Amino acid sequence: YLGFSVPMLFNHSIGDDLEVPVNPNTGQGIDPDSKLIRHYFLAAGYVFPLNENLKLKPNLLFKWVDGAPLQIDVNANLLIKELVWLGLSYRSMDSFDALFQLQVTPQFQLGYAYDFYTTSDLSRVNSGSHEIMINYVFNNRSDKIVTPRYF
Repeated sequence: YLGFSVPMLFNHSIGDDLEVPVNPNTGQGIDPDSKLIRHYFLAAGYVFPLNENLKLKPNLLFKWVDGAPLQIDVNANLLIKELVWLGLSYRSMDSFDALFQLQVTPQFQLGYAYDFYTTSDLSRVNSGSHEIMINYVFNNRSDKIVTPRYF
């Protein structure tokens, strides 16, 4: 697969739309000069069959926004018997991650990821983060042609 997206098509000033509440404990709020800036994402990946029980899915994600350095995610996942995903990920200037995903039923997946090594300044206040994923496919009719959903 190959994909390109621009989720925030237009730059936007936050202060133009709303009155920003001030936190009574800190006396701080959102800076009215804050802006939402256009982001660009380019993603690519492929599933390589290694044998009848194993598939390898490497993928890349490039993220860039004006005024910030280019960020790259490099990921590799191993699919075992179409049931279990094991993976590793590296996010430039941020973290190394491990992930696990289980195909519970043809319609239901559960997953877990952990940032086990933070390379950014967040490591001073954060020793990693946990993520839980739940995926349910609605309307999985058996009279249609079934294709694997690797992406």
